[in-house]
Parts: sequence; structure tokens; C-alpha cells
Amino acid sequence: MGYSRLENYKRSFKSSGSVHYILDGYNILKKIPYLSNRHLSQGRQGFLDLIKRFNLCGKNKVTVVFDGRSDVVAPPHRTDFIVLFSEDETADDLIKKVVKKSKNPRQVIVVSDDRELRFEVKRLSARVISVEEFTKKIPAKKSREKFKDKAFLKKDDAQRITEELKRIWLKEI
Repeated sequence: MGYSRLENYKRSFKSSGSVHYILDGYNILKKIPYLSNRHLSQGRQGFLDLIKRFNLCGKNKVTVVFDGRSDVVAPPHRTDFIVLFSEDETADDLIKKVVKKSKNPRQVIVVSDDRELRFEVKRLSARVISVEEFTKKIPAKKSREKFKDKAFLKKDDAQRITEELKRIWLKEI
């Protein structure tokens, strides 16, 4: 899946009893201390990695919504979930549209602390949970440490390390 626009957003979610999580991207990211103090693109990338790495939504469908344009703020990123950018509207408005398009809004859970958004999606029959409740699923810092460097290793750094290891190992053989 990966990045998409609303017009490309496929309603592949079937009412099979599973849940569709819609995550208010920046609203959640700002409340995770070790991500909120990073550059915006690094924080966003870290948040997406966190969802994937710790399987925060189980096997349910996941849509993450960010404010902004994907061609400006997002490098290509492969995910097992859908990432939408709001383009010329707010992320809140886009989230409301996704809920309205849902075949069964009762199977939708919106994660946000935005009061107005929470009120509107409840009115549309979706469920809401707070960011605090959602982030309780993130393992404690101690168990996250083994993933820390791996989650934020840049491609250039990985390439440099690989080349250095090749040089060392091939020399010794």
C-alpha cells in the first residue's frame, strides 16, 4: 500500500468483523515525546515505523492521515497500511470523509485528541479513542531500545556500513 490520495483510496475494507483504525497522524506524533522533538519528516517516518514495527493495530486495516501534500512532505515509503495526505484541506476534514465513505462506520476507530473531530466522527457512528489510550500499546522505552537505531538508520549510513563490512570481511578471507 503506502502513500495515496483520497481519490485513489480503495474501499477494500470489508465488514468482516475487523476494525478500521484511522490515525490522526500529527495529533498522535506530537504526543510521543521521543518523536515530537525530531524534525517533522523524521518524526513522521519514526511514527510510521513504530506502527509497523510494533503492529500497533493488529491485523486490522490502518489509515494514517497527515496534513499536507505527499509530493512535498513525503518521500516514497512502503507500508502495510495506507498513508493519506490532506492536500488542500485539513487532516480532520479528510478523516471525516473517510469515515463517511466507510460501509460500516461502527467498525471505524478514530485515534485523536482533537475535540471537534472526536465529536464529529462519533456523530457519524464511528468510535474514538484517545492518543493516550492508543500509545499504551507502545512498549516501554527499555524494550524499544533494541529497535531505536534500526528504525532511524538512514539509507546512506546503511550503505556505508555495508561497504565497510565488505572491505573488512573480504580482506580477512
